[in-house]
Amino acid sequence: MKKYDIFVSFSQEDIEIAEQVVKVLEAYRGFYQFEYFFDKSDKTIAADYLERISDAISDSKSLLFLASQNAYASHFCSKELLFADRRSVAIYRYCLDNATPPQNLELLLIDQHCLTADKCTIEELVRQILTSTLKCDVRPLAEVKLKVNPQVNVSQTPTPTPAPAPKPKQKTTSAPKPESEPSFMRKLGAKAGWALLSAIVPIFLGVFSKKIFGREFDDIAKNFVEKIIGDNSYVAELTAEPNRKYRVGDFVTVGGVQGVVFQTKPQVKVVSAAESLVAWGAEVTTGAADSKYGKTNLAAVQRKSNWQSKYPAFKWCADLGEGWYLPSIEELETIYENKEKIDKALQRYECKTLGTESPHSCLWSSSESNAYEANSIIFSNGSGYLDGKTASNAARAVFALGEIIATSDGQSSEATVTVYNIGDIITVAGVQGVVFQTSPQVKVISVRNTETVWSNKNVRIGAADENDGKANMAVVKQLQNWQSNYPAFKWCADLGENWYLPAINELKVVYEQQAMIDKVLKDNGLESSMSNNMCFWSSTEYSSYNALDVHPSYGFFSDFAKNNTNIVYAICTLTTQTTH
Repeated sequence: MKKYDIFVSFSQEDIEIAEQVVKVLEAYRGFYQFEYFFDKSDKTIAADYLERISDAISDSKSLLFLASQNAYASHFCSKELLFADRRSVAIYRYCLDNATPPQNLELLLIDQHCLTADKCTIEELVRQILTSTLKCDVRPLAEVKLKVNPQVNVSQTPTPTPAPAPKPKQKTTSAPKPESEPSFMRKLGAKAGWALLSAIVPIFLGVFSKKIFGREFDDIAKNFVEKIIGDNSYVAELTAEPNRKYRVGDFVTVGGVQGVVFQTKPQVKVVSAAESLVAWGAEVTTGAADSKYGKTNLAAVQRKSNWQSKYPAFKWCADLGEGWYLPSIEELETIYENKEKIDKALQRYECKTLGTESPHSCLWSSSESNAYEANSIIFSNGSGYLDGKTASNAARAVFALGEIIATSDGQSSEATVTVYNIGDIITVAGVQGVVFQTSPQVKVISVRNTETVWSNKNVRIGAADENDGKANMAVVKQLQNWQSNYPAFKWCADLGENWYLPAINELKVVYEQQAMIDKVLKDNGLESSMSNNMCFWSSTEYSSYNALDVHPSYGFFSDFAKNNTNIVYAICTLTTQTTH
């Protein structure tokens, strides 16, 4: 089954007309069910443009080509037309000017549907394409709006008719009067009566027991009210009730900021009720590429100088309070999946629905794609979209709190967790460290460091894991006299049971956070070797004679003789502590 009904193909020079087409498409989406694909990003800088566009064309029933001198001169538009023809996608041409197609497209377009801007309006164009694609009679917007709103009087002022002559009075019978719409007061009285009943019943039940059928009394009352009046109108303070079992769609407040729960497992996550129209930020690579956890991306941006002025979307979220951040693309996808419940809660509390501030219903994620673009989602249809970082889109903030864990009996139990932020200085078993990673695991790098050799032996031992330094540490500990023959590993192990020499990919993450770690250490009066000219050892072996290391000043990853002296930092992976 095709994913899109219409693919809009156009030149960037004709973007204004293309957006007018999209505006009409959006108007029709209020009355007819269909999907369209519209990509307004600058194709010359989109690294995955060809793959993304080819997938979208393959998934489309028809292609609307905005033909013009600009479009015919566009290398990308030609590719789109040729690919659509190859995929047997119906092509509709809308000529914006009198330009003739180039020779390589002339034969392709000669038998295709063709309309001209001087004879056909954009609405007529869209209506014809939808009628053909949807195989139904698509009416003009004025007519479908009238049909939806029949109470609107569009006729001329009627000519007054004379009042009928009075009839002689007759004795009336007790025939029943026709039913009329209940008055507002009658409705209010009925609802108030049900509300009173809904309050009395659970109170009566609650006299006998604090808990009935395993549920708290206030939950019984709330659920009873919901069944009677069909409402879920309550506001919970999330931070005041960390162990409450929240549901998607619950309207909550976090430190005074209103929001709606959009996820409950493995963490309770909230999207802000407030929304702002802002740019993502400066057109440079920030390292904010985490697709799962927006907090990691916020930390990457915060390491940039003057980030508050250069990255408006991140600043707006952070300004809501500690713990709020711009969601990652996967978090944003979860928000879209629960859009209906979230919008319902927002409307109930007179807040704007998702994507309202954006002219194209587009919301930013914190996950960048390249130096020029970041990922977003169009909330009118759920399409993923790469937009230029300087473009204005809507932003909503996210807050994460709590975790659902599995107990020993297999049942799910809610628990609160310690929320770690990148840059936090914490103590693990008496050893100070700095949090440098929070997802998917919390990892800490030691404040202390030393300078020593990787090994005194030139033999291959099999410590070749590139992702897990613990695995390499386990290999070393099986060797005889490892404490004397492998000084870098011994120094890390002496810090405590959970400390180890990082694998090369763990060390890469440390390098990415190098500036932040260096600043945190210096700001807290602690010694830092992050800017040292010496290399850092990883625990990953390269050969019998060499192991992998990284140069912190330049980011070079290389193999180095095991008996050379490098800087050694230890890291620790935290097992999240939970409290019920």
